[in-house]
Amino acid sequence: MGDIAKDINSKFPNEKIKALINIKYTANWLDGCGNEILKPYKISVQQYNILRILRGAKKAITVTTVKERMVQKSPNSTRLMDKLCDKNLIERTRCENDRRVVYVKISK
Repeated sequence: MGDIAKDINSKFPNEKIKALINIKYTANWLDGCGNEILKPYKISVQQYNILRILRGAKKAITVTTVKERMVQKSPNSTRLMDKLCDKNLIERTRCENDRRVVYVKISK
């Protein structure tokens, strides 16, 4: 990476647009690096993010709290958690008092 204009063979109308595209390009590159690091563990960057949040919480927290704390907001975070449950990496439990509330934690 060096000059974004050369890297993507494009011209920009101003420096603000160039900076925005450069940030998006760099973020995409970093995501690729993250995917390569996590590939042996068969989890995505978003799933790692969920595990990171749960590790930091040190106890069961609500699914809603996990969604709020995610670095990259994901409309399919429930599906991501389903996959982590299928891999026995996290556990889910329903709240006794309010069946709509679901708690998640890292599996033991």
